[in-house]
Amino acid sequence: MDQLKALVGRKVEAKAGEGEIIGVDEFSIRAEVKIGDEIKHWPLPTVLDHLI
Repeated sequence: MDQLKALVGRKVEAKAGEGEIIGVDEFSIRAEVKIGDEIKHWPLPTVLDHLI
């Protein structure tokens, strides 16, 4: 959880475009990633694979 929280504000690159980690969903322990107008919920390994 702390690892995810430390990544808030970092940029990510996905097929849908560039996005930003905007928060952490503590219930599902996933990062909230905003790409365009959409918010995705990614687990830590996915976040780490897509960091810019």
